[in-house]
Amino acid sequence: MMTRPTWNLDALIQLFMGVLVFLSVGVIINHALLTTEELATAEGRFLGFMIQTAVLHLGSFLCIAHFLRLHQLDWEKGFGLARVCLRKTIGLAVGVALLATPIAMALQQLVARAMVSVNVEPRAQEVVQTLERTVQWEQQIYFALVALVMAPVIEELVFRGILYPAIRQRGFPRAALWVSALLFAFTHANVMTFIPLTFLALVLTWLYERTGNILAPIVAHGTFNGINFFLVIYQHEIIEKLRAWQ
Repeated sequence: MMTRPTWNLDALIQLFMGVLVFLSVGVIINHALLTTEELATAEGRFLGFMIQTAVLHLGSFLCIAHFLRLHQLDWEKGFGLARVCLRKTIGLAVGVALLATPIAMALQQLVARAMVSVNVEPRAQEVVQTLERTVQWEQQIYFALVALVMAPVIEELVFRGILYPAIRQRGFPRAALWVSALLFAFTHANVMTFIPLTFLALVLTWLYERTGNILAPIVAHGTFNGINFFLVIYQHEIIEKLRAWQ
């Protein structure tokens, strides 16, 4: 069993309030700089996405750094990074992600079919819809940076590195597992991906427990996002190749 620092409740409240503040600031800046007409265009949606993600991820990183200072900890001791064996950790994380991704995709298809059966239109996440309309390579690079680096780092630090152990340390291991997983899925604000992302969160939590450091779920999360990013960017080419093979 890995040894983790005990997270202070007041510091936890400050952390999550800070993240909410930066989330709100991103939305305010977005609507202050862009008109409704601009947000209806592909360029406007991308600019809005860039503003909100940059503000949220940078702000969250600063909140986590402050959170660690309140506990008089550095990043290594706070999240087990001192125990990292890079080759073993990355290999395990990528392997787990490669196994979990098709299962998550299958779950998403099942949810989509269930939604259709009750006359509810399944819709992709807003960020995926924006990415599908993005054709400029510079914008795709920014999307890749968010999907492969920024989102996995911040989300894993918050959900697996802080929220999960904070609840677990207070004597509620099952609640810690499910609350952190369900909140992770809920924050993506999409019905079709809720169950697949809950499954992914459970896998990432297991990976964090198994390795004892936050790098493992970060790499696995980034690999999962990378596969989905590739499929969205090249979906038309993939469909054409599959049709050619039939």
